[in-house]
Amino acid sequence: MNTENVFAAFAALMGTLGPQGSGLFNTVERKWQMIEDVDPSAMPYLGIKEVGIGVRDRSNDGIETWLLKANVIVYVNNPDTTQPSSPLFNPLFDAISNLLPPQAFPLPETDAGVQFNAYLKPGVDNPIFENWIEGKSALHLFIEIIAPDNA
Repeated sequence: MNTENVFAAFAALMGTLGPQGSGLFNTVERKWQMIEDVDPSAMPYLGIKEVGIGVRDRSNDGIETWLLKANVIVYVNNPDTTQPSSPLFNPLFDAISNLLPPQAFPLPETDAGVQFNAYLKPGVDNPIFENWIEGKSALHLFIEIIAPDNA
């Protein structure tokens, strides 16, 4: 399996929320940056951190699959540190969630011909770090990507 193809297709999917897509995010990057390295003018910011490859598995229909893991990190600038950042995160979280289908087969095929299914990791709280650094707040999403062996 070519994990580069799968991660690139996932990054392209997330990129649809960036400046060349819906414009919800000022910056979408495949290579994640630390919050202190992101200028407030680049926010809302979406960065992808490729965590690795999980165990090889077999789905109910006999397709051999791989489990890839990624983190989507979202930063917003909230200069008013007396107010929570959650209202700023809600539409961003909803937009990301709406791009990710429920965990199910068959795997959709992307424009690049790569099949994958990405979803928010079930049973995991996606923490918000309020006013972490100088009014910047972070949302950390745990993503699982299922890809067939031939991806």
